[in-house]
Amino acid sequence: PASAVLASLPLHLPTGVVHAEAVLSDPALLDAEAARGRNLLLAVFAAAALALGLGSMLVIRMVRSEVRVARMKADFVSAVSHDLKTPLTSIRMFLETLREGRARTEEERRECLEVVDREAGRLERLVHRVLEFSRTSTGARRILREPADPAEVVRQAAMVFRGHLLNGECDFSVEAAEGIGTTPLDRDAVTQVVLDLLENAYKYTPGEGKRIRLRALPLRGGGVRIEVEDNGPGVPPEERRRVFEEFYRVERPGTEGAGGTGLGLALVKRLVEAHGGTVSVEEAPGGGSVFAVEIPADAGGG
Repeated sequence: PASAVLASLPLHLPTGVVHAEAVLSDPALLDAEAARGRNLLLAVFAAAALALGLGSMLVIRMVRSEVRVARMKADFVSAVSHDLKTPLTSIRMFLETLREGRARTEEERRECLEVVDREAGRLERLVHRVLEFSRTSTGARRILREPADPAEVVRQAAMVFRGHLLNGECDFSVEAAEGIGTTPLDRDAVTQVVLDLLENAYKYTPGEGKRIRLRALPLRGGGVRIEVEDNGPGVPPEERRRVFEEFYRVERPGTEGAGGTGLGLALVKRLVEAHGGTVSVEEAPGGGSVFAVEIPADAGGG
């Protein structure tokens, strides 16, 4: 009958070496053992193939992620370089106009100086945003919450926006509801949040007829809800989460030349979350976007 040696063990005795063997002589048992061996081998191969496949997928995903981050960082460097170069070019051009005496009237000289002042302000805001983003990334930016009137903070941010960004090219209105009450917040951080949202709305609303609405509303349970509504092309639903990622920019029709570093909304998210709040975007009635910030009165600050 068919047989197979399953195990062999040498035994060293005084009379010599004796080999003890375990022999399977029953054909049925032999076939069953062979089947188990084949099944075990197949299971090992299947597990190895699965592990290899999962490992390959993981590696591919990691590579794609690294490529996406590298591309975003490259786009960021390009955007920052562009945003620095544009105002610097304007400043240099208008300073040359003044130096060479091509601005002959007092009005022309004043216009040149206004352009230089406005472009210098753009540079200052860009550098401030990059530095502020770096500080929030490293934890060096601390949120110092003190009792403040959110409506007043919003109105002051609106005044800065009117003076430095609009140049009369936008239908801009501010609504600060009564009864918001005092809310613990970092005035500088919330001002930065409002200005970044306003600038984002202005930048991504192409063409003439820009309309931006800034609202401060009481939040149920205490706190403030700040809304910035525009009449631009809006944000597609599938991209509403990603707009708050660092370096990410939505390409929307008519906004190809809007530029930007991709840091503004990411910075907004970090500053709001440091207040224990949330930020979101939804479609505005009639088209456009509504970016909404909610800062509760009872949240802990950083």
